[in-house]
Amino acid sequence: MRQFKNMTEGEKIVESIFGLILGTIFIFGMGHWNAPVTRAEARNITATFSSFQESRKRGNVREIILRFDDHEQMYIDGQCIDEALCGEIEALAPHTVVRLLVHPNSNTILEMTVGETTLLNLEESVEKLSGEAIGFRALGCVCYVLAIGGLIQVIVSNRRK
Repeated sequence: MRQFKNMTEGEKIVESIFGLILGTIFIFGMGHWNAPVTRAEARNITATFSSFQESRKRGNVREIILRFDDHEQMYIDGQCIDEALCGEIEALAPHTVVRLLVHPNSNTILEMTVGETTLLNLEESVEKLSGEAIGFRALGCVCYVLAIGGLIQVIVSNRRK
């Protein structure tokens, strides 16, 4: 991979545009999808469990995809997953009725209750997802700084010509 200063002007502009796009997604997208919500703001859904699938990265559960007989599939973010939750979901029988509180901006499950047992707690989920959003905002800021730095280099090099 070539260093940024050894790139052509066109390559710097393309890299800067990608940096601005990624920065925007990291800052505003993750803030929207993982915005803190109250119990009243969350979508309240009752669904019939069908199956689940774990999505793994480097051996760790990145997310759990839940499928239902009577509703679209939904997700539990990896930030909210621990071994106990994995075991509880693995033990769920098909056709079990579950109550869910789902983030209104995404299909992310924030709370999951089976009968009287809460498998996933809303307040804890919101706190963990808010922490994840902060990390993505920081990454977005880095993307913006690099993109703007590249554009400044292009402008400075054009003035020298």
